[in-house]
Amino acid sequence: MTTGATAAGLDEVPGTGRGTRRWRWLVCTHHLHFWAGSEVVTLELIRGLVERGHAVTLYSRFADRGLLEAVGLERLPRIAKPEDVRVEEYDVIYSHHQTPTAFLASQTPEALLGENRPVFVYNHLSPFEPFEFPGPFSEAVLADILLANSPETRAKLAEYGPAFNGATLFPNPAPRAFAAPQPELDPTWLTRVLSVSNHLPEELAHAFRILQGQGVQVTRIGTEGEKRKVTPADVQTHDAVVSIGKTVQYAIRAHRPVFCYDHFGGPGWLMPDKVRPAAETNFSGRCTPGKRSAEVLARELAQGFAAAARQLPDSMPYRLEDHLDQLDARILKLRAGRPVPQVDPAAFLALCAREKALYGLIDRQYAHARGIEEKCRVQAEQLRAYEETLGQLARSPGP
Repeated sequence: MTTGATAAGLDEVPGTGRGTRRWRWLVCTHHLHFWAGSEVVTLELIRGLVERGHAVTLYSRFADRGLLEAVGLERLPRIAKPEDVRVEEYDVIYSHHQTPTAFLASQTPEALLGENRPVFVYNHLSPFEPFEFPGPFSEAVLADILLANSPETRAKLAEYGPAFNGATLFPNPAPRAFAAPQPELDPTWLTRVLSVSNHLPEELAHAFRILQGQGVQVTRIGTEGEKRKVTPADVQTHDAVVSIGKTVQYAIRAHRPVFCYDHFGGPGWLMPDKVRPAAETNFSGRCTPGKRSAEVLARELAQGFAAAARQLPDSMPYRLEDHLDQLDARILKLRAGRPVPQVDPAAFLALCAREKALYGLIDRQYAHARGIEEKCRVQAEQLRAYEETLGQLARSPGP
């Protein structure tokens, strides 16, 4: 395997005016099945890397081709079997969910631990979901770059020991496509609201009904509406956004007022003084826990819009291209030279084999659950077909 200094030349990335190395990336994620957190982070990262000229391959045991097609990545090289991965073929290996554990034990010691090994990047997306925590063995040895989506997640990682201190914030930044100039909003009245939620609380749904009764148009994306990815046009064609999590960064990047509230509660309109505490918990709403009544929410949405439209949060911390610039610079420095891990290769590979067996249990249960889910989906479709047939028979005139 060649080093980064000779594997790729210094080229200008179209549209940026900057030079960057063209790396060979293996992006690893456990699953791509729903328009949810890790899926969206993965797909936007891949698109950002491809646009910068990097050669990207996806490794995922459970990937839905439909999600790749929806974002124009249907031709992306993909690997589903761990035995097909050879780490010496990549300059960078990026991971969610400890996914590389499935293939690490089958690599050669030189490819995994030698001077020309890939740069390993581990990104952690939650402070309370165990699947996002560090694995027991390999990450502490291999991780060159640790990323965390919020200060809260970074603090959680530090609890696992010195090897996990000092993770770099990668705060679910929004792609350039969401960027938009500050619109000429009419601050006197809220007319078009975009709601994005996979767990819309009843009090918020009721608040939307109150607003709709007052003439406000509410568009819903998520489990209570259209089940698809949020697009730049969705955000840019509405006066304001009501959501938590990654959609908040979309709204900030698009210069749209955002009301942060969902099943955890939330601070409401994100005025500049509320952004930092909300960002601490990845805009989940957990910074201000507790439910509010539908009437209170409807009143806050209507009456607070004018002030929120005049005091929009700074979008600079949430620009994906800036974070990728920083990541490229760190990778370039690491590829130029870094110490070899001080471990016994045979003992380390044995630990990797144990780790593979451990995470293999998760894969087995996930595959089983997906099988049950698919059977339920098929049976539900059959039931709907039967109901339609019975309905047609009931409506047809008798003999």
